Formats: sequence, C-alpha cells, structure tokens
Amino acid sequence: MASLQEDVQGAVAGAVAGAAGESDAVKTAAVTAAAAAIPTPGPGDVGLLWLLLIGGLVGILVLSLLGIIIVVVKNDGGSTDVLVTVFTTTLAALIGLFVKSPTN
Repeated sequence: MASLQEDVQGAVAGAVAGAAGESDAVKTAAVTAAAAAIPTPGPGDVGLLWLLLIGGLVGILVLSLLGIIIVVVKNDGGSTDVLVTVFTTTLAALIGLFVKSPTN
C-alpha cells in the first residue's frame, strides 16, 4: 500500500506528464488539481505546530534578552551587536505573526 506522500507525488507527476506539450496555464491547472489531493492538517496538528513555533521564538527572545543583560552588567567590553540583532529580529517575527494581513 502506497503512502500518502507517494500518492501525492504520483498524482503530481501524472499531471505534469499528462500536460506535456501544453501551455503553462494548462500545466499549472493540472498540478493545482493534483495538489488538491493533499489533505489539510487537523486542528490538533496545527495547534501543536503553532505552539512549537511561538514557544521557540519566545525562547530565543528570552535567551537573547538575558544575553544582552549579562553582557551589559558584566561590562567587560563585549559587544552586544549580535545579541541585539537576534533580539530585534525575533521580536519582529513574533509581532509579524499577529499582524492582520493587508490583503484581508
């Protein structure tokens, strides 16, 4: 019995092979129709992935903030440039996840 991944790969490969010699629009439509066979993940899976993503970003944010504080408190001449870059980038990523899409 073929796995889901093999089924999807076979469907997409069949769509591409069947549309050989056709225009790009026909190829795109064929692949889109074949890709529709991919099931959407369940709410439990999406919730777990979201939790892992947010948890990881918050962890990086906290660790970089602690690193900045330690370097500043020790005052041993160490540069905080890299830590500030990591902190601000991670903060921007977290904020970006909660901003409403401009197309909606």
